Amino acid sequence: MWIYLSCQKTHNGSIYDYASHSCFGAKRGVVFMKRLNSFIIVLLMLTVFGNRSISAAQAKSLQSINRGDAIDPIEYQVFMPLMFNNALNQPSEEEQIEHLLENQLNGNAEQVVGTIVEGMFISPVMQQPESDPKWISNIENTLTSLQNARLSGDIGLAAYNHQAGAKFFDLALDQTILIVMGDGAFLLYQIDSILQFQAIEPENPESAYIHPTTSEILSPTQLEQYLYDGSNQLVFQTDISKDGITQWGILVVIADLITD
Repeated sequence: MWIYLSCQKTHNGSIYDYASHSCFGAKRGVVFMKRLNSFIIVLLMLTVFGNRSISAAQAKSLQSINRGDAIDPIEYQVFMPLMFNNALNQPSEEEQIEHLLENQLNGNAEQVVGTIVEGMFISPVMQQPESDPKWISNIENTLTSLQNARLSGDIGLAAYNHQAGAKFFDLALDQTILIVMGDGAFLLYQIDSILQFQAIEPENPESAYIHPTTSEILSPTQLEQYLYDGSNQLVFQTDISKDGITQWGILVVIADLITD
């Protein structure tokens, strides 16, 4: 399903004017999330302030502050919850999406340039060099589009498990994923299965893997063919570190294209 974005300003300043689909509830969803976040922050402030006491010296210092006096923001943080100060500097989901579109759209309808998972992550996607199909970006919050998956007619997105790949472990069945194409089109997917393939020889980069449900032994080539069979799937993959073994196996999250 192709969903096009007009990228026009509206009367309320939003850049999101969806021609044929609302992204996670469109503006109402974004407004709701903003209000929910604000409510949680205020609740946390009240909780912290309600349980906090200050010393006599701190009280005296507070009394000496008059209207119009300059206040050191670092010192003032003593009286403000750290989580509140940090939250003020965090861009909203709407701002993150705006930044993603401004920086990633390149006019190429064949390239995946971004991934949006509501409430979890909004990540740019980099392309592998044609000469290096094993290259994975090490940039924080950035995914890598696997060229072999693209050549098979699927979408494969990989990341290291100590970087953006750590978020793959929080994905859940039936969750929806929005893929941003280079020309501003969107593809909507829904997670169908989550699998962990254990490596037979963890320290060997060419190790075979055990299929978690059939126990079938798959070589790296067979595993790639299994994941990218041209059925227009979206696949997230990252390494699994387990039981003290860095390369214990591979986490695979498979999502199907929603066409209705």
